Amino acid sequence: MSFDPAVIRYHFEEQALANAVVQGVREHGDDFALSVEQTERNSEYSTGAEFDSTSEEATEWYVRTDEEGEPIPYDYEASEYISKQEVVDGWEQDT
Repeated sequence: MSFDPAVIRYHFEEQALANAVVQGVREHGDDFALSVEQTERNSEYSTGAEFDSTSEEATEWYVRTDEEGEPIPYDYEASEYISKQEVVDGWEQDT
């Protein structure tokens, strides 16, 4: 369950808020607001510094399948699952 997307988001939320408050107090005392911005991966304030969301451990547990248990291919460029089509020589064709 530690790689369930909801669990991952919950832990990111907790860590992000904790890091932001620590940074805000250290840099501005009582007068600061929270904002979202990219940090360096090795920053002490980075939320995901110790987590690789693209690792097999985090991604391989979930595979979308059809009724027969066959994996459904995913087009990462289009951000969508490919259904009732097959990829032949780099071209999608209706089957």
